[in-house]
Amino acid sequence: MTLIDRLTASDDTKIGAHGFSAALFLLAKGKLTRAQIVASYTLSTEDEVQLDLVIAQAQVATDGSLLYAKQVEAVAILAEEGRVTPAQVAGLLDI
Repeated sequence: MTLIDRLTASDDTKIGAHGFSAALFLLAKGKLTRAQIVASYTLSTEDEVQLDLVIAQAQVATDGSLLYAKQVEAVAILAEEGRVTPAQVAGLLDI
């Protein structure tokens, strides 16, 4: 199971959209570390690969990492509501 799978899951493996996007926002602000996010969500090695892709995308976003954090929130909310597929999530996050 990957991070995208967990964002789109409907069982107890689910990562909530609001909490995850809040964690990314605070990471971008320098208030949380990657390690804190990994520990908080008990991320697997597979999850960490996708987390690193998201972090890298935020760092190169031409409109800034905070706006990318908002993009992650928007995509995660749509995924949580079942309005986008896991494949669409990856595309919408540019990873």
